[in-house]
Amino acid sequence: MIVTAEELAIYMDIQRFTNRQEDVANLVLAGLQSEIETILRRPVTIDEYVETYTVDETYLNGRASFFPMSNNDLTYPMPPYPLTLRNSPVVAIGQIRTRNYPGYGIGWVTQTPGVDYTVRRWGVDLYKVNANDEVEVTYTAGLDGASIPFIKISILRAAARELINQIDDVVGIKDLQTRDIPRKETGFTVDEIEVFQRWKRHQIIS
Repeated sequence: MIVTAEELAIYMDIQRFTNRQEDVANLVLAGLQSEIETILRRPVTIDEYVETYTVDETYLNGRASFFPMSNNDLTYPMPPYPLTLRNSPVVAIGQIRTRNYPGYGIGWVTQTPGVDYTVRRWGVDLYKVNANDEVEVTYTAGLDGASIPFIKISILRAAARELINQIDDVVGIKDLQTRDIPRKETGFTVDEIEVFQRWKRHQIIS
C-alpha cells in the first residue's frame, strides 16, 4: 500500500495504534486504495503483470496493394497492431511472446524490442503478428502513487476521518450509550475526486 498504518498514526498525531486499531487502519487504507484505483481506472502502485491476448481476426499484416501501375503495384506496409494493456502507464516491457493460432506446431516466439514492437504509455505497437495470433506480455505498469503528494494526502485525510468515526463508535458501544459527537464525512470528498480526474485513464479496454 502507498500509505502505511504507521504514517496514518503520525498524521493523526497518535503515538501508537493498538494492535486492533492497526488492523482496522490497514483495512481502511486497503479499501481507500482500492477505491481510488477504481476511480482512476489504473493502479496507483507499480507492479508486474502477465497478460495474454488474441489478435483481432480482422487484422491483416504484411504489405498491401495501393495504386496499380504499368509494371508494378505501389505497395505500402500495413500499420502496426496496437495492443492496449489493461494497466497503465506502462513503465517497462519485460517480454513479449507470440505464437500462431491455433499453433500449427509452432511454439512461443520471443519478440525483439524496437524491431518487433514499440512501447507506448498505454501499451505496445506490434509489427509481426497476424490475425488470431496469441500474444503474451510481461510488463510493469502503474502510477507511482507514493510520489504523488495529493494522492497520499487524500488517502491520509479519508482514512483519518474513517478512523475517528470508528474509534468514536467503539467507545460509545463500550460505554453502552451513544456519544453526542458529529460524524465525520467518510470516503473521498467530491473535491478530491474532481482532482483525481487528471490521472484518470480514459482508454476503452476490450
